Amino acid sequence: YVLKLTGVGSSHSLALFNPDNTFASPDVAAEVLNQIYQNWPA
Repeated sequence: YVLKLTGVGSSHSLALFNPDNTFASPDVAAEVLNQIYQNWPA
């Protein structure tokens, strides 16, 4: 998977993509992002 961090002003968002640049499925993205948030406190 490819993880992209984008920032606009003080707002930031993470998006999870497949290697072919399509969006990862919402279920997979939610699981991966949840793992990141648990292990990487902002």
